Amino acid sequence: MRIFIKITNSIILTLLLLGCQQSDESADSLQDKISAYQSQTPAFVHDGSTGGAYGIGVLWSLEIAPPIYETYTENSIVQEGSEEIIISAKYKWVKEDSEVLETYPKVETKFVSIPAQFETITEVIEVKPARIEYYLTDPTYNPDGTLKTAGTVKSRDIRAVKKRVSRRVVKTPARIEERPVARRDGYIRILKKPMTVQKRIIPGVFGTITKSRVKYPQRFVIKRSDGEIAHIFDTVEDFTAFTDSLK
Repeated sequence: MRIFIKITNSIILTLLLLGCQQSDESADSLQDKISAYQSQTPAFVHDGSTGGAYGIGVLWSLEIAPPIYETYTENSIVQEGSEEIIISAKYKWVKEDSEVLETYPKVETKFVSIPAQFETITEVIEVKPARIEYYLTDPTYNPDGTLKTAGTVKSRDIRAVKKRVSRRVVKTPARIEERPVARRDGYIRILKKPMTVQKRIIPGVFGTITKSRVKYPQRFVIKRSDGEIAHIFDTVEDFTAFTDSLK
């Protein structure tokens, strides 16, 4: 929603006087700004130093155009990458009096690959930044119709929009554990093929998060009585400099 305020007769008179003292902005320059405003692209910056040159007349108005947002995506980690340990060995049970005991070593333990353990954590992220919003207050009038209190530009803080997101992280990395082997009466366990260890990287799982950011901030627009745009201020500082020049 666009908020606007009509300019009073006293301000109009001041504007007309100032307009007579200063040169007019070129039609081409103004048209460029109107095109930029209508196409939602940034208008040229105006420093407010020649605010009275725009010849604001009866029933002209001030308007604050709302900010324009754009959405974008960021990569996010759903689950961290991890490591897998692969153990390769060949064992065999043989009788206690087997001749192969002279060739192969006996083993009473085994090595086991323990996979990585994960846990879920939750974080709060900002998906839309905090900002300052400007708005125009309505003027008040005396019973005879004269201006009592002029409308002014005020600001209010708009909080950031945040979102809770979860992801899985490695709590305990993959590892190797040595464990005893259960005994078998009359048999001995031998290692026929030496153990080898390989490590394999398990890639992480990724997703996306949609966020918003200001593409074009609030802009302050001066319109003629027929609704055509006379000028656009891109910052509150420029707009304030202009209104201060009317005092």
